[in-house]
Amino acid sequence: MQLPGFVRRAKLAAPSAAYRPVARRDVAELVVRSADTRLILFRAPAGFGKTTAMRQYLDHLQADGRRVAWLTLDALDDDFRRFLTHLIAVFDQVLRPAGNHDEDQISPGVTPGIDQLALKLVDSVADCEHPFTLFIDEFESVSNRSIDDLLRVIISRLPSGGQLAIASRETPNLQLGRLRAQGQLVEVDQMWLRFSREETEFFLRTQRGLKLSAEGIAKLYGDTEGWPAVLWLASMALENREDPESFIATFSGSNSAVAEYLAEAVLSNQPEDVQSFLLKSSILGELNKSLCDAVCGRDDSDQVLIRLAHSNVCVTTLDGGERNLYRYHGLFAAFLRGQLERLYPQEISALHLTAAKWYEAEGRPIPAIEHALASGMTEYALSLIASRSNSLLFEGRFRLLARWLDALPTESLRLKPRLRLAHIWALTFTRRGAEALRRLDALDGDKAALPASEGLSNEINALRPYILAILERHEEGFWLAEEAVHAVVHRDSFCYAILTTTLATWRVAANRYADAIELLTRSNPEGESRSTTFPIVYTMCLQGLVSLAQGRVREAIAHFRVALGEAEVAFGSRSVGRSIAAVYLAEALYDIDELDEAEQLLALYLPIVREYVLPDQLIISHVIYARIAHDRGDLDHCYHYLSELEYFGRHNNLPRVIASAQLERARMALLRGDLADARNQCERAEYPAAWSSLRGMIMPANDLETTELCRFRLFVHGSGDEGVIDSIKAEIRSAQNNSRNRRVLKLKILLAKALHMSGQLRLAMRMIQECAETACHEGLIRTFLEEGTPILELIRELRLARQVEGKDLGDELTLFIDRILLRAGCRLELSDGKNEAMDASASLSARELNILEFVSFGLSNNAIAEKLFVTESTVRSHLRKINAKLGASNRTQAVNMARRLGWIR
Repeated sequence: MQLPGFVRRAKLAAPSAAYRPVARRDVAELVVRSADTRLILFRAPAGFGKTTAMRQYLDHLQADGRRVAWLTLDALDDDFRRFLTHLIAVFDQVLRPAGNHDEDQISPGVTPGIDQLALKLVDSVADCEHPFTLFIDEFESVSNRSIDDLLRVIISRLPSGGQLAIASRETPNLQLGRLRAQGQLVEVDQMWLRFSREETEFFLRTQRGLKLSAEGIAKLYGDTEGWPAVLWLASMALENREDPESFIATFSGSNSAVAEYLAEAVLSNQPEDVQSFLLKSSILGELNKSLCDAVCGRDDSDQVLIRLAHSNVCVTTLDGGERNLYRYHGLFAAFLRGQLERLYPQEISALHLTAAKWYEAEGRPIPAIEHALASGMTEYALSLIASRSNSLLFEGRFRLLARWLDALPTESLRLKPRLRLAHIWALTFTRRGAEALRRLDALDGDKAALPASEGLSNEINALRPYILAILERHEEGFWLAEEAVHAVVHRDSFCYAILTTTLATWRVAANRYADAIELLTRSNPEGESRSTTFPIVYTMCLQGLVSLAQGRVREAIAHFRVALGEAEVAFGSRSVGRSIAAVYLAEALYDIDELDEAEQLLALYLPIVREYVLPDQLIISHVIYARIAHDRGDLDHCYHYLSELEYFGRHNNLPRVIASAQLERARMALLRGDLADARNQCERAEYPAAWSSLRGMIMPANDLETTELCRFRLFVHGSGDEGVIDSIKAEIRSAQNNSRNRRVLKLKILLAKALHMSGQLRLAMRMIQECAETACHEGLIRTFLEEGTPILELIRELRLARQVEGKDLGDELTLFIDRILLRAGCRLELSDGKNEAMDASASLSARELNILEFVSFGLSNNAIAEKLFVTESTVRSHLRKINAKLGASNRTQAVNMARRLGWIR
């Protein structure tokens, strides 16, 4: 995301301090009160001086030698990529070592994916060793949940001395309740920001040079209630008045009425040509000479802007005056636009049209389209949107495209099939699948009469199965896709890529693995276009799904990592394709107990999954997030994620999503010993509508979590009859026939406990040992931990049996069993003096043992990070944990200890 240099500098520049500013009485006290907090929130309506107060707070910190940086947001920053670009740039200013003004601390020489940049940013912030404060102004300009989630992660990982200061008109979604409870939040509200009586007097008499009586100041203070922006407007209205006291006496009404009254007085004080300039340019979010000259029809806009800024007429410089880039104060701009609509409504359309053409000529299509739509020139707006629709779809900016096309009359789109298709795509990915399907049916009915409709039928037939998949109408979509795939002529098209990936997913669900991979391989011709790169990503994803289903989890992880990287090329970093790969990768990492990396991936991609409501990714991401929260002991967030999952299911009429939330609630109920609630949740999940459309297909989110498996769990926790054993064996045979070895492993674990409960102890122990041996090769710790006490008791019994047999001398299987028991909080009473070594080994995660082995090969932290596809900071964090667990003082000592104990070669 490249922006003009002057725009970027403007966003990273703190606003200029006013000449002889009002020194806020409590800023010094705020510095002391906020010394150890992570977040300071300046929250108040427009005009309360949030920016000025933050600037004074910044000056105090700078005077104390603290590192500071500033970022001002606007509505265009609601795009995650653009926001992250700015955030990295501003953090570079505070993270780089003192005296280093050249080297970026976060942005690498070769640009990785956006998610990797975000993770690198989080790690770099967490590793910062000097105190800093980062200021973010006008946070209300953004509403993207991905932005909120990233900032929540950053705030939670802030190092000692790290701090964010945020100004917003609205309450941001940053988990303020938790920060408040932890004493990590200082809130600066409008009561704090109001001028006191003394500050009002200083402002009017000293800063503005007005000769007012004490009574006049008192009335003005009482009428405005210390509202800084209104006092500013009043001071401008009072300039050059012979009898300011009489003018003050005319004030009446509410604050908003006073503000409008004063703004009108300020406007009327300007020369006629300046009034015209102010009104015409009020439609603009940014002001510069060239743009204002075009819109206002003059050639001296730079001089007008400079005069307005010098005379303090509610104009703010955005770049310190370097490129004469300005904007109006929000309250004043709103007043000016209202006046323009009242006085010159007939000119507004032409003004917006001129602005649109200026932005188009400057190569800035987004503001060009916004102004074109505001101008009411529908055909021009449509031509601009048509020129950008494909790139916006590939960039994942569906909500923006849907908003634009929603705003246009339906009739204006009727004869434009390509834009209608783009609109349907945008609706499909913005939780409006049912509406998308209705519009697709209408387009299908109109296609014969439409111009340039060649190939339209193929595109409609390719898109329909995908929408049906999102709407959970799998059986219907599957057969339509099988028919449509043979009719598409242009196999290098985007629609064919969508069709084949949708069909391949269903084929995997139907256990037709080879057919699925062959279809995607055949649909991937030579070439470098994004539409042909598309199947590569899904080929890797589906190969990963096949590997995962067949129990080859580490192979699946490798496939998902490749898919995640290729998705950056195919359709951008914050895209649907990338989020699909990320969710599958998080699930596989969870299986091998790599919870930290899984959690980081979900933190970055859960907002995208929520936005697009892809059922399987929605289920997997929320269930895994809930399980990680449960493992951390955070029950509030655990049940929050399950409630959110059920809400999305109900809000979007997705019964399987609802049932999956209920299945996970049943498992949680069993873990806490509540059999009655578990049975209730299981019965609710058996609602036929949730599963009827699958007709034997096994979708990714329900490879393991099914109503049958829930019934088997109920039995091993003490609810049900022994007839369940035959049912488990039948399910195992079915899973084996379909090569679903991951499911086989889970079923055999439950079968081992069921056999144990029925008195078949020897057979049960052979079965659980077989399961442990299978899981050991892949490191599948979680598949045992998920089942709670009944299975852990069986694992403990297996461990003690191996001890009695003399098989506890550090072999791989024993260490794996010990690791399971230690992660579950169990401790073994060993009598041979090897307890300490066993516990230390078991406490090292699979990833930590892997890193320790790489260290033994002599690899650097950076080389290890590249091999494991993580950041260097993550490797350092793992090494610190390894040293702490082993009691080692450095990496060499840790390797030597591990070799003596036989953990590495």
